[in-house]
Amino acid sequence: MMHFLTLLTLAPLCRARNPRIIFSNDDGLGSLNLYEFYHTLNSSGYFDLLVSAPCDDKSGTASRDTSDPEGDLRTPAQGECRFNSTHGAPGKRHGHGIKTDGSEDPYLYWVNGYPATSMRLGIDNFSSDAFSRLGSNLKPELALTGINYGSNGDSTASISGTVGAARYAAKRGIPAIGFSGSFGRHVGWNDPELGGKNSDALVVAKTYAGLATSLVLQIIKAADSINGTYLPKGTLMNVNFPDATLSSTGCNDTSKFKWVLAYTKLTNVTVAPDVRQGNCSRIPTEGEVLSKDNQKKCLISVSMVNAEDLGVASVKDYTAVLESLKGWGSWACL
Repeated sequence: MMHFLTLLTLAPLCRARNPRIIFSNDDGLGSLNLYEFYHTLNSSGYFDLLVSAPCDDKSGTASRDTSDPEGDLRTPAQGECRFNSTHGAPGKRHGHGIKTDGSEDPYLYWVNGYPATSMRLGIDNFSSDAFSRLGSNLKPELALTGINYGSNGDSTASISGTVGAARYAAKRGIPAIGFSGSFGRHVGWNDPELGGKNSDALVVAKTYAGLATSLVLQIIKAADSINGTYLPKGTLMNVNFPDATLSSTGCNDTSKFKWVLAYTKLTNVTVAPDVRQGNCSRIPTEGEVLSKDNQKKCLISVSMVNAEDLGVASVKDYTAVLESLKGWGSWACL
């Protein structure tokens, strides 16, 4: 397998300062996929990062939020957060996660609430502390969610907490990308059953993290050189990876993957945007890209979504994204 850090050396950033990024998910702070993504980006040195994620699994909660400014006060967290990712949380509403050495990480926050709640508190409550070394009252400039266990394509996007957290950020004016993967077995960052670096779960997490990082790097580089914006205002990007386990697909090497421009088909009447990637004759749905027949082709769907209603983004927005990704990555038609 291509080591995921190789991708970082292929696309260095030359900027006066690092972009400020907030992470969240719906599988809980202790998710292996989130930890690998966070640490892959962090090890590059190109970003200033903040994680604000639910204490426990909040999958399927869409954009649900609570009106309480401190999170969900109805059910204070008791004991450890999921996968033992904290030092205990009896009666608390939010706090810090821990590093692999057991010490608290000042840039990892857990919230006893929904994914959208954790995104809200990350933006409004935690970012000023997390980014305090950079200046006063600074907010995130880019939101990343996932990498979710299980794909979130087409109709499932509307109930996904991963997509819901990204949607919340986008509606707040923060460019957002939601990442999901077809590999669906939930695994914690410190799971004793990982069985070493050759286990399927760890291979998948590292592969997804490497691919996601390469996309984030490209979007930021393009923004620096084109128009200064990461994504069109009021939109979010929905990215879905196929399964990445050797036993089921053979998609365990980042060089095997190809990206496919797609659209989210929420209902039977959803119409595809009139836009094309390269020489492709049409733009497929996410479901088509992620179908069982296409899993072994190592195809990744990339869709643009309107944050207000989760409808298909405009042709103008799709065109802007295509311009930012021009000449990058391996694209394929379906």
